Amino acid sequence: MKQTGEVVTFIKWEEFTKWGDSKWQRRPEDYEALKKSICDRIIVELKAHIPDVMNYLDYYEVSTPLTTEHFMNGDEGAIYGMESTIERYTTNSL
Repeated sequence: MKQTGEVVTFIKWEEFTKWGDSKWQRRPEDYEALKKSICDRIIVELKAHIPDVMNYLDYYEVSTPLTTEHFMNGDEGAIYGMESTIERYTTNSL
């Protein structure tokens, strides 16, 4: 039996703006290096906190705010939708 898991963390959009004009799966090496560094740090923390679960890790991938922007068109890579404002809840266009 296979299972999946998801880890969500937060990072400032500004960390990725310099690659804003790059394309998904064609981003520069320094972007990929940052992404790998972030992933490595997350894996270390997960292994420290849930080692029994991490023993079963077969595959993982990392997305960034740029990935989310590409696939979801989220404002500045947002993953949870629109900002919660009075205007949002009172508009008829939604």
